[in-house]
Amino acid sequence: MTNVQDCLLEVIAKGPGYVIRSAERAGIDRKSEWDPAALLADIQQESPRLLMDHAWTEWIILADGSQSCAIVYGIQDGPPGDRAILNYGHLSAFELRHKQKVERAADTSLTKGFVPGF
Repeated sequence: MTNVQDCLLEVIAKGPGYVIRSAERAGIDRKSEWDPAALLADIQQESPRLLMDHAWTEWIILADGSQSCAIVYGIQDGPPGDRAILNYGHLSAFELRHKQKVERAADTSLTKGFVPGF
């Protein structure tokens, strides 16, 4: 069985270029986007026992070819329920290059088809 720490180490092992988004603003800085190593350090500081709780990762390949994963809290074959990590919410990791593509697309979509005065 894997735990929250194993999942974070798995993302860290993928190398630089990943970010983890938490559904809730958490930590000392009340952040919602984390460098994976910084999130691990924050949980070690704030809630070290949380790292030993059961969790697993579910990886997918996105349409742009980048990878993303959900860090799912709980026992994999256990009863369904809320899979959010206490004080952090649902966690998902993705490659920064995907985030940059999404942000650029959002920026251009704001100006496409805009006609002043209408």
